[in-house]
Amino acid sequence: MAECLIYWKPLPLNPSHLSSLTSPWLEHLDDQDHPRPGWTAVHTFLNAASYAELDHLDRLLQGRIEQLHTTYLPVGDTNHDAASPWRLDPIPLIIAENDWRHIEAGITQRATLLEALLRDTYGPQRCLADGLLDEDCIYDNPGFLRAAHGWQPGSGQRLMSYAADLVRGPDGHWRVTADLCQYPHGAGYAVENRLVMARALSDTFRNSGVRRLSSFFEAMQQGCKQLCPGDAPRVVLLAPSNNDHAIDQACLARYLGYEMVEGRDLMVRGGQLTLKTLGGLQPIDVLLRHVDDAASDPLHGAVDGGGPAGLLRCAAEGGVVVANALGNAWAEDPRVAEYLPRCCPALLDQDLLLAQAPHDIPHSHAPSWQHGHLALQPLTLRVFALYHQGQWQVMPGGFARTGDHQGGSKDVWVTSQGPAPQQQAPLSFSEPLHLRRGGIDVPSLLLDDLYWLGRYVERAETLARVSRCVFDLYGDQRSEGVEAACHSCYGILVALGAVNNHPEAFTDHSISAALHDEHCSGSLPHILRATNTVSARVRSRLSRDAWRACHELCQFSHGITLHEHRPITSALNICDTVIDRCAALAGAFSENTVRGHTWAFLDLGRRIERARNTILILQATAPPLATSAHLEAALDIADCLLTYRARYRGRLFPAAVIDLLLCDESNPRSLHYQVQAARAHLASLPKKEQQIGPHPAESTIIALDANLSICDLPQLCSQQGEELYPFLQDIYQQLGLASDQIAHTWFEHALPHRADEHRSWMVVDERSP
Repeated sequence: MAECLIYWKPLPLNPSHLSSLTSPWLEHLDDQDHPRPGWTAVHTFLNAASYAELDHLDRLLQGRIEQLHTTYLPVGDTNHDAASPWRLDPIPLIIAENDWRHIEAGITQRATLLEALLRDTYGPQRCLADGLLDEDCIYDNPGFLRAAHGWQPGSGQRLMSYAADLVRGPDGHWRVTADLCQYPHGAGYAVENRLVMARALSDTFRNSGVRRLSSFFEAMQQGCKQLCPGDAPRVVLLAPSNNDHAIDQACLARYLGYEMVEGRDLMVRGGQLTLKTLGGLQPIDVLLRHVDDAASDPLHGAVDGGGPAGLLRCAAEGGVVVANALGNAWAEDPRVAEYLPRCCPALLDQDLLLAQAPHDIPHSHAPSWQHGHLALQPLTLRVFALYHQGQWQVMPGGFARTGDHQGGSKDVWVTSQGPAPQQQAPLSFSEPLHLRRGGIDVPSLLLDDLYWLGRYVERAETLARVSRCVFDLYGDQRSEGVEAACHSCYGILVALGAVNNHPEAFTDHSISAALHDEHCSGSLPHILRATNTVSARVRSRLSRDAWRACHELCQFSHGITLHEHRPITSALNICDTVIDRCAALAGAFSENTVRGHTWAFLDLGRRIERARNTILILQATAPPLATSAHLEAALDIADCLLTYRARYRGRLFPAAVIDLLLCDESNPRSLHYQVQAARAHLASLPKKEQQIGPHPAESTIIALDANLSICDLPQLCSQQGEELYPFLQDIYQQLGLASDQIAHTWFEHALPHRADEHRSWMVVDERSP
């Protein structure tokens, strides 16, 4: 039998976590080793669970977190390479109702105090004149934004949302270690923790009387709506690109139903902050800022920052409401916290409830599941607050961090002994509403990323299919024709940029280089890392299933290794897995994406990429080099071998193979099918006012469609296919032109992906072995 936990006996403490005070506060036990209030249900669960059951639960939770590809960077840590994976502890932190009331009152008071201090500092500066603050605390503070002095937000609030990190000392009192006044990140983490824990420990969760988080986020939505007049203000969440809190921000944006944008998506035009969309510049009413002060406006900070130029002036002139207001970084400085005890009585006529924690204060400890055993870990609690309808509302929960930088997180359960809060009133079905479908207000930068997400996924699948075919041919060199086909297919990898050049003689290493060579920009690790980058930027637009499938595909981007003694077998397994996951992702895209502009650009990228790759396949395997091995390889890579055999009973005819891969409109792998699908997507995209005729890219694709519809296939295949190669070369160039035209028409503000265009077969002309 599995050993059961004797949980409520004092657990051995890790000496590395203890200070000179040998009796830290225990969150779960009182001085008589009895469970503290609120811990009863968790106590029952843990005493009934075995180590094996807890370990299984821990693996389930970590699997869920890994699917979300969540990372964490502590406050003040600028080393982004040090971001650690988010880890969720299967044992929550319980805070009883009475204890929470004290935290709630202290957070409310502290947020009110900091708002008053910010308003005074950027206004009359009475605290400075009265000696409550020293001049160097303001003017020598890099967080003080001089350009914001004398301006107050139109909403009257500089601080709309606030968070604080708390620790509990040996005396049981909570103290503050950090104030987050610019953009209190972590609320998305709290939501994800709660969703995972409420499912994993559903019975314990229900029996603990845990307060829900939803009311806090509903208040945030209502608060944003009330910041601006009108029934439906446009609210967006501004986040920097490639940041370690992208998952947190994406989860928050998804939960609130807001668009997540970058600075390149925005433009100040005529005193109004606008969003670049397919339909032109759309006004933004409220900007939820998750970018540092120093990076929010290039005119007053970093030139390569994460916000649009002129944001501060735009906000000052009423062109947008920014929450939180620019300039709040000043209040996060630890030096400011030293003055709060004497500022609080002067500004609020109250004593400060939550004192600042000394640097070396011993933290309270809580039980955690660590590497297969139960241990006590020091913890830090992060609590969030929101200013709504004239008062501060504190999230009834949050998250806790345990241990050091590599520690885990805990969901925070605030328990209540009273009756459950009343449910919301039913929605009115008779409320007037203008129904909508589609929409052209999708950020163009997001569509650019979706377009390239489609291309990268298709490119990864093609690379895996070609590599698998080369491995199969290499292992079955029964004739000279097979060896020639092996060389030709390897040439496709060269054209894709997955390997550097043709080897004089094939080896296991030269064939598998496409799967692991870090020096080739077109190798599988590079493609999957690019896929991971763009998928992270469009996280808020992907369904949970699509995101999970995408993450499972991208996990191969780190440390692909082949078995020392069976390299080909392990390489084939990698190819099969990549192909399977690409298919799963394509299915998730197809079944879970509404057929609008988001879908159009995502699938358009796949069609353009597949069309170009199909040409590479035909150029490598078609006449005049065609042998039966070449043709079978082409059909295998294009996943059309079974279809061909069913039609022609296994007999290989060059013209039949070329027809199936080039002109057959019913074959979803054929070139003509990709061109027609791309034409349909381009035709659905909006045109500029008074524009007559198709877009440039649409015109190019229409011409390609016509050429493929009227092409004389027997003539192309006559005389050993001498006319086929230049025909394919022209189509390849036209597809490249169409890709450039797509970028210039819709993504002119962001062209970094164009460098990722793989090389044309014509440049690498390696048609002969």
